[in-house]
Amino acid sequence: LVTDFNKWCDEETYATKATIGDARAKVADLQAFIEEQAALQDRLRSEVDETISEITSTEMDLTGAKQIRTKEHSNYKAAEDSYVQSLDELTRAMEVLQNPNPSFVQATKSVQLALERAATVTPQQQASIQDFFAQAAQGQQQPQKGASFLQQVPYQSRTGELIQTLQQIKDETEKNRNDASREEAGSQHAFELLEQSLDSEITNGNKQMAEKKMQVSRSQEVV
Repeated sequence: LVTDFNKWCDEETYATKATIGDARAKVADLQAFIEEQAALQDRLRSEVDETISEITSTEMDLTGAKQIRTKEHSNYKAAEDSYVQSLDELTRAMEVLQNPNPSFVQATKSVQLALERAATVTPQQQASIQDFFAQAAQGQQQPQKGASFLQQVPYQSRTGELIQTLQQIKDETEKNRNDASREEAGSQHAFELLEQSLDSEITNGNKQMAEKKMQVSRSQEVV
């Protein structure tokens, strides 16, 4: 009986030690798992912070690009309005000068207004126009018969030259307007491509951030 009891005690002792050993191993594994999950959570949180920083930076880039594009478009619209007004005034001035009996006062005002609107007048053109009206002012003081003195020799040929000068200014204005329009279209296209790229980066960044936050939540649930 004593022998059997001792044998049973030895078996129980062995089994208890084995159980304790298994428990310690499981505790060690669990502790290692917890530490692994904690490290994972720290890494994911750090990646989330980096992603937030990247998204914020990209959003600032997009906001800055929109502000620049808005200002560029505003400048273009102002220039476009100026070109339209300039072309209208140049056309009106030439129509006045081509009138069979042009009024000197009306012609002077029309040309002056056209020159104020135009942004492409060269010093040579300006001098030529001023010289024309200086001579025309003298001719107006002379007795006139029939047609307006602007249609009389030598003013008729000078009037034709003035019309040609205004046409040159108009052509240059139209060219500048077309160049500005092409530049605006190019700038708008470039902005749209940039906006699409930045929007994509922001969308992907938000998606990655949401996935990482979800991974953190799952990691916290298992521990």
